[in-house]
Amino acid sequence: MSAPATPELALFGGPPVRDPAETPWPPWPVFGQAEREGLLETLESGQWRQHERVARFEKVFASLQDARRCLACTSGTTALEVAIDALDLAPGDEVIVPSYTFAATASAALRMGARVVFADVDATWRLDPDAAERAIGPGTRAMVPVHFGSGIADMDRLSALADRRGLKIIEDACHAWGAK
Repeated sequence: MSAPATPELALFGGPPVRDPAETPWPPWPVFGQAEREGLLETLESGQWRQHERVARFEKVFASLQDARRCLACTSGTTALEVAIDALDLAPGDEVIVPSYTFAATASAALRMGARVVFADVDATWRLDPDAAERAIGPGTRAMVPVHFGSGIADMDRLSALADRRGLKIIEDACHAWGAK
């Protein structure tokens, strides 16, 4: 398949950066007619959050994750805010986040009134358990390890650390949902 014509390129900011011969094209999700019709049905219903398709999605996604339940959110940032809000942190409580992450990992905690403490990452670019332990202070209440690049943080060590120090963990899996 060749690169799309110029009018379509305008929607995505111009010509492709990579040679299309070297990169499968298109580099974004491809939706068929069934997906378009489902999206339009949901949008036109006016029930974006309560639509039965959302409830079905939540059940299927929870099942895929071996989770008891799932809550669909508008973005990963919103999901982090909901999770952090559920911890009932007091203003100024500390949340440890990795130093290498998307801005939302820290901004979600800040928006919920927490103080963000950055801890270094390990060779896999994920929260280093030793650095996280060094970052714990008297106001620390939670850690947000980020599962990055389809791989997971060292949850055995981070969970043991959280148990020892009485901390909550929120796992940011936007970059690795489904990873085991």
